[in-house]
Amino acid sequence: DRLARVQADIVMPRLAGMNLNAASKSLARLQLSMGRTVPQNSTASSGTVLGQWPLEDTKVPRGAVVDLLF
Repeated sequence: DRLARVQADIVMPRLAGMNLNAASKSLARLQLSMGRTVPQNSTASSGTVLGQWPLEDTKVPRGAVVDLLF
């Protein structure tokens, strides 16, 4: 049972710097879902991911929801 759980975990990719469309596709490929998208005041290009939750390199189960700051 523990082995099955370990195999199901996904390591969160780095999404910062991607546009929202590319980040969404990357999450879908990993069987993760995009949750809230929260706009930020920034000098970065419009629609560029600035942060994420869960954080990069965090282990999450398949189907986890990922919130993005852009």
